[in-house]
Amino acid sequence: MSRVKFISRMHDVRTPETLDKALLLLAFLVGVFGGLAIKLLHVHPFVAAAFAALVLVLYATLTFFTTHLQLEPEVIGDNCYYLAFCSLSPAFRSHYISWSKRVWRNVLP
Repeated sequence: MSRVKFISRMHDVRTPETLDKALLLLAFLVGVFGGLAIKLLHVHPFVAAAFAALVLVLYATLTFFTTHLQLEPEVIGDNCYYLAFCSLSPAFRSHYISWSKRVWRNVLP
């Protein structure tokens, strides 16, 4: 009787690919909800931007240097682009809005 080698698969995707997608989802959720929490605490907008950048750098570091999650640099760059677009964009947008309100308050009588 032959033994069947058990391969853990989720939706016909190999386990390392699933781990990478899980890490990307985790980085996205931490970036979005952490950024929202920081903004609700009314701290300086640069703190929210620094938090989002930290999440981005940690994701890139983990996926470049760890053995099980190691990706091609091109894939890491693509994933970081989308993480930055979703996480960093709201942080800088809120800073820009608060800055523009101060400028217009000083310009308009």
